Amino acid sequence: MTHKFNFIGAAAGALVLSASTADAGTLLAGYAQQNGQFGVTAQDGNTLAQTGGAAASQKVVGLTYGADSYYAAGAGAPSNNITRYDTAGGFIGDIKFGPLLDLGPLAFGAGSVFIAYESQITASFGVGSLSSDLGFDATFDVEIPEMATGLAFGADSLFVAYGSHLAQYGLNGDLLHAFDFGVPKLGALAYGDGMLYAAFANGSNQGWAGFDPAVLFATGSGSGLSVSTGSKVNGLAFGDGGVFASFDHELVKYDKDGNVLAVVDTGRRVNGPLAFVSDTGAVPEPSAWLLMILGFGTTGAALRARRRVAVA
Repeated sequence: MTHKFNFIGAAAGALVLSASTADAGTLLAGYAQQNGQFGVTAQDGNTLAQTGGAAASQKVVGLTYGADSYYAAGAGAPSNNITRYDTAGGFIGDIKFGPLLDLGPLAFGAGSVFIAYESQITASFGVGSLSSDLGFDATFDVEIPEMATGLAFGADSLFVAYGSHLAQYGLNGDLLHAFDFGVPKLGALAYGDGMLYAAFANGSNQGWAGFDPAVLFATGSGSGLSVSTGSKVNGLAFGDGGVFASFDHELVKYDKDGNVLAVVDTGRRVNGPLAFVSDTGAVPEPSAWLLMILGFGTTGAALRARRRVAVA
């Protein structure tokens, strides 16, 4: 099967983000408000106090950090895009996918940006990769039965959640393992210290779970830490030995045993995807505002062959 990706030049507004360096690093959280405003906040990794704020011209549907850069996937008219910024807030580059390719979660690893997407042209779903400079990286390109709800890089592989399924792929796109949790639907993923964390929803039972993926795939047992939250987990991130979760109107930090360490009420903000930046790659002090220009360059159309990867 072949898929055509259209990259169209356009212009957009500005996204300004400020944040402070903290020993525990910085949590980035995408958000949307009922008045149609979108943006990203920076939260102190210890207290979750907000240290910076940003307005975005598009809804942020994916966030990730890597190669000393921030990557944000946006959704909205006139086109969907991924934009890259350096740690000083300077605009590095972007790639525009047109309105017929809907974007989803992002993950970074092994020098690549992994992105979930839905093609309106072919009515299909997949996960592909771009190089760190947002150029084509044809080493990873897989099809899945439905839109991915979570991506996480770890153990030199990519974990993909969709429906009730969890799949692990090698960096060349080969399927390594797959597991069906049955009724629970999976959401956001995060990886850290050899553990995989997954948001889940099973009727009124909602929360997140932590487990060793090697044990899961070897034994077929999905047992592990399970934290009931009472409301949907919109985003997950791992950092400083803890797990961060976003909810419609709250951000919460847990330890690895599921105990709550910090909570912040975000008011009318509906929080979405998360990304964690360690103190070694921390954002500047409040005096150094990050100017993130969401202006999109023009690139050519590209056509490449895709192979179908069957998921058990």
